[in-house]
Amino acid sequence: MSEPTKLLRFPEVQARVGYTRVHIDRLERDDKFPKRVQIGTRAVAWVESEIEDWLRRKMDSREQVATKNKEIGRSLAEARARASAKTRAEGQIDATP
Repeated sequence: MSEPTKLLRFPEVQARVGYTRVHIDRLERDDKFPKRVQIGTRAVAWVESEIEDWLRRKMDSREQVATKNKEIGRSLAEARARASAKTRAEGQIDATP
């Protein structure tokens, strides 16, 4: 038997993601955040598993960004080393009469 779906009200969602209501509204409108569920005339909630999946994707993307940044850093360091070697080589050529 599967676990029952747990719904989170706004204070719980805000505590987990750290965003304001306005920011969450904006993200939902742009399809960048899980959609709320109308649970009453004036009450909404979010499906906990969808919030957890969203957070997991954010954490996964953080790892991908860190890996890309390392690769970019290595490429920049190699390019600087080549430029420095080229400058030194050109300086040696220019130093001779």
